[in-house]
Amino acid sequence: MADRYTPFGLVEPGDRVTVEREPVLRDETVVSKGLVRRVRS
Repeated sequence: MADRYTPFGLVEPGDRVTVEREPVLRDETVVSKGLVRRVRS
């Protein structure tokens, strides 16, 4: 998912995340990456 989303802060593999902003795609090509943030527990 790293090709479509930019992490906000430190996100480790296996962490639960929430999507803050969806990526913008055009013909399956990423125009603008989305943003994910780690869910704090």
